[in-house]
Amino acid sequence: MASVFLYHVIGDLTVGKPELAEFAETETVESSIKAIGESTESGIPVWRKKSAAAAAERAEMRQQRLQQNRRNHRENLC
Repeated sequence: MASVFLYHVIGDLTVGKPELAEFAETETVESSIKAIGESTESGIPVWRKKSAAAAAERAEMRQQRLQQNRRNHRENLC
């Protein structure tokens, strides 16, 4: 049931949206101007690709934050 609901919600959010084209932040100004001109939205999304090291570092920081929150919660209960 949840998967059906999620499918319909995601579908509703994407109806009428243009398809996203991949455009790297390292592209030239000339190619970005051309891409903006060809876009039906008068703009283009630019995505930064995350390196594996950066993603691992963020995951580690998130884990440390979670552990600290748990410790703080236990201290507040006492």
